[in-house]
Amino acid sequence: MWTGWPTFPMVFVKGTLIGPTHCDLQGVPNCTPATVPCFLGVYGYLGYPTAWMMFQLQNDNLARGAFVSGTGEMFTETKNWQLVSSTVP
Repeated sequence: MWTGWPTFPMVFVKGTLIGPTHCDLQGVPNCTPATVPCFLGVYGYLGYPTAWMMFQLQNDNLARGAFVSGTGEMFTETKNWQLVSSTVP
């Protein structure tokens, strides 16, 4: 049974994608807005997951800056992301 988030200190970021289809997220080759059922293609959504991995795995401070709570770039990128929250100090 789920009992909630762990009590040890941890950082997380959450964001909801706006408008992707299943094919967009799968990275279907040649997926463009003109090819149904694609909307944007995977490239509109790869930047922040890649930056998160750079921040977590390589302690990259430039990548970390995208997720700083309330002021990070992801909070102002409203074309592809919504409902963003973060605990990154």
